[in-house]
Amino acid sequence: MPKRYLMTWNTRQKRWFKKANGKQYSRSVKQLEDEFPDLVMGESKEGSYRAANEWWLAKESQLKAQDNIDSIAWGTVLRSWVLPLREHARVCRRPELWHMANTTALLIQDNIDAGRPCPSDLYDVGIDDDQPRIEALDIPQKPQRAADVMVAEQEADLVRVNRAIEQALPNRKMITPWHDPSAVPKSDGSLESTITQFSTYQQREFHREEKSAGRVGAIRAHLKHFQTGVAIVDVADIDARVLLEYHEVLKTAVFNGNMSAHYGRDILSTCKRFTRWCWQMGMLDELPKNIDQLRIEVVTTEVETFDLDELRQIYDSAAGRTQLYLLLMMNCGMQQQDIADLRLDQVDWQDGRIVRKRSKTAKHDRVPVVSYKLWPRTLDLLRQHRSQSAEVLIVNGNGEPLKMEGIRDDGRVHKTDNIRSAYYRVTRKLKIERPKPLKLIRKTSASLLANRFGRDVAKLFLGHAPADVADQSYLKPARNALDAALDWLGEEYALHQ
Repeated sequence: MPKRYLMTWNTRQKRWFKKANGKQYSRSVKQLEDEFPDLVMGESKEGSYRAANEWWLAKESQLKAQDNIDSIAWGTVLRSWVLPLREHARVCRRPELWHMANTTALLIQDNIDAGRPCPSDLYDVGIDDDQPRIEALDIPQKPQRAADVMVAEQEADLVRVNRAIEQALPNRKMITPWHDPSAVPKSDGSLESTITQFSTYQQREFHREEKSAGRVGAIRAHLKHFQTGVAIVDVADIDARVLLEYHEVLKTAVFNGNMSAHYGRDILSTCKRFTRWCWQMGMLDELPKNIDQLRIEVVTTEVETFDLDELRQIYDSAAGRTQLYLLLMMNCGMQQQDIADLRLDQVDWQDGRIVRKRSKTAKHDRVPVVSYKLWPRTLDLLRQHRSQSAEVLIVNGNGEPLKMEGIRDDGRVHKTDNIRSAYYRVTRKLKIERPKPLKLIRKTSASLLANRFGRDVAKLFLGHAPADVADQSYLKPARNALDAALDWLGEEYALHQ
């Protein structure tokens, strides 16, 4: 019977690690020996894993008991302070105030669902009157019923408490000034301040998970290019002539090879959207009449893919974990975010399948749930490198997600991509000067399937939604053919096991 490890062993540090509810726990062999002297047989992984298992089982029971206490504490904070403010804002028709309280309520519920501890600054679980702490946050006495109209002093006190709660939330990184309409910087009429205001609204969409951090960062860069490329100071000066001249700047950059046509088209699209927004906000007297006529043509080129021998060379030179990343891309059409988001409940270990929607379009109802039959090597490496976390299937050495992105307070995007870093380590070892982007692996598999089995199977492999009702007819036959297509694809790649 195989050994069961409830924690992860770090050979260099000679310690056991476990991540749960966003917190990492560790135990050295020395600590385990003091606590479980009868179970530690040596300083190795094999000699200490029984003690590590026992320690984690005891710790897990303690955490579950604490979760129940924390859930009660969170609930008290929510009922006593945040929900009364939200209800008051609703009754008084104060949308900005309601938005602030509702965001806090949602984040508290997120803490409850994730089992995060309730900070003692918010709530002392040892007191008897079932009320949040007053001394830590200087919380005033409980206000009138929310249905009653509060006096200004009571409302101000409750708003202050809500903000104090926000600051004490363990997941406060999700709370930024952008969720509060009063924190949006006002435009003074200049182009620079208006771009800042527009960018702030884009960052809100990131925090509502409507846009990726990368997309928000791209919009910010596009508008900076626009700001430096036009000879105006005030946003009210944007007119047909300004757009035409900037359009010429972009076309010249594309013609001279300083910018790709795709990038030029994206910048122009962002600037046109920004112009429409300014007009809708009343900053422009009229919408420039040429806004719909300005375009940058992009010549359709052949889809770029990997050469199979090139991909085999990269795969053979990679370590087991990096091989797993490459296999998931070849076998299941995944990109880095898909791998980072992969959950335990999306894997059928018995039947050897991954069943999921693509991360990028998971919220779209019409996107199909695809069942990918795993190649033996993919399934084997997935078993070897699976984490013990209930949230995600594969994590990095620190127990963190493989790919993370966010936006700093200054609006700049920050990203961490362990999968891309692992890939570039292999390409550097092979001295590949200009490595192809990882997204081309997905295109390579799709192209092979399309050429052999037709576009319907390739579309299902990519997880694309049907274009219309008539196009939905491809799903059922494509699903029936996908297993055989993936078997053939594995033979076509002919990777060394």
